[in-house]
Amino acid sequence: NISIKADCMRRGGRLIDPASNKDEIRDIAVRNNRIVDLRQISGDDARIIDAAGCIVTPGLVDFHTHIFYEGSGTCIRPDFMIAQGTTASVDAGSAGTVTYEAFYKSVVVQSTVRVKSFLTTYSGGQLDMKLCEDFAPELYNLNRMERVIDKYRDNILGLKIRLSKGVVPDERGMEYLLRTIELADELNARLGTSLKVCVHTTNSPITAEELAECLRPGDIFCHCYQGAGNTILAEDGTILPGIITARKRGVIFDAANGKGNFDIDTARTAIAAGFYPDIISSDLTNDKFNLPPYAKNFPIV
Repeated sequence: NISIKADCMRRGGRLIDPASNKDEIRDIAVRNNRIVDLRQISGDDARIIDAAGCIVTPGLVDFHTHIFYEGSGTCIRPDFMIAQGTTASVDAGSAGTVTYEAFYKSVVVQSTVRVKSFLTTYSGGQLDMKLCEDFAPELYNLNRMERVIDKYRDNILGLKIRLSKGVVPDERGMEYLLRTIELADELNARLGTSLKVCVHTTNSPITAEELAECLRPGDIFCHCYQGAGNTILAEDGTILPGIITARKRGVIFDAANGKGNFDIDTARTAIAAGFYPDIISSDLTNDKFNLPPYAKNFPIV
């Protein structure tokens, strides 16, 4: 029998471990940042943490954040999220083609939080809340985009477009969306990648059904509970049939609450109709980090 000393023990907490399907009151011991078998622990000199009344769980993954800190006026420092239980996050397109390398070198490799990312199709990325991206396909820097995705293929998960009135021209919204999806397909064919498309859907110039119908399996319909303009709800409070069809086809629906991208009435009505998000995430930026009401932090969501 092997006998080791633990660095710390968490006692009496509610252990929730989705990977092993555990949800029970259970002690755990940690040595050198690794969870160890309690049967191998000897001695009682470990630091004891009373976890009674608390949830003990693996670090949370926040799938929609904005963390290009000091490279964008909207973003937060990713390691601030550690105190909130988040140990991995996805940046939802804060960086564009010409800013991505700076994002990777200054944020991704420097952060304790594990970071993956989407690449916004606008070369400059989301620079500031008062500067709007231009998603016109004729402005895409295709050669550089291909080079960046090829170089950072282990980090870049896909392409991002914000499909909102005021961001894209109403009459060209569908064109912009279809070109982004076509571009992902073209890059996947050339590079052997599996890029997905993440679409910001708040106040879209096209209907939620039209938008969802364009998306491929694995593409992300984010802000699914937004309440501006075209929502996922029919007038009678049911879920639009095209939304149900898209989900069955494999489109991913992400809550990505944020502040202006979430509506409590839409959420309540959709949940009452049995429509839960596939993913919950915070859409954290510096105007909502640790501020009420809907996305103060990821555990609040």
